[in-house]
Amino acid sequence: MDSLSLPDAADIVLVVMSELCTNAVLHGSRDAFDVRGWVSAAGELRFEVDDRTPSVPPAPGSPGADAESGRGLLLVDALVRELGGTWGFSDDGARAWCALPLPGDPR
Repeated sequence: MDSLSLPDAADIVLVVMSELCTNAVLHGSRDAFDVRGWVSAAGELRFEVDDRTPSVPPAPGSPGADAESGRGLLLVDALVRELGGTWGFSDDGARAWCALPLPGDPR
């Protein structure tokens, strides 16, 4: 994260959260979803979006050039990698998670 200023990183986190929440709204089968965030003992910003709808864990797709949707997880993957973090889904596909190093983390 050396090349990014904190406001840039905060904007990226907002986009990632927005994409994961949008997936919960579009693909979950409940009226609500849970969002949790915390700083881990390892010094990472961690958050989860849980729509409580078990499914096959999604993966970034490869939409056609004319597709109007389907790029959200590609965007999440690129942005999380830009910040040196990791992300994924629980084994049951109901919970998306993300772990990002905080500024000053030597990763």
